Amino acid sequence: MELTLGQTIERARRQSPDAQTAQHSFRSAYWNYKYYRANYLPALKLTSDPYLNRAINKITMSDGSVKLNTVWPDTVTTSWVTKITDQQCLPYLFTCVTTS
Repeated sequence: MELTLGQTIERARRQSPDAQTAQHSFRSAYWNYKYYRANYLPALKLTSDPYLNRAINKITMSDGSVKLNTVWPDTVTTSWVTKITDQQCLPYLFTCVTTS
């Protein structure tokens, strides 16, 4: 493989330790900036707390064996909280309780 003087100089520029250090420093600065900017974007957080009240009844059969019977409720209550935060503004808080 033969290289011209210009190709050799260009390859040395790209593969030198100083060039690689500069490239990694640039990438690091780029991602640090992206992280910095992301901290100023609004954030959405949704939390849920479902409440399911079920019972498991133990039934002893006439032959001595045991049968487990699950009793499901007619309603399930779910409460959820949505929180929208913005670094420049105060957080907004929405709360809702649903029953089905």
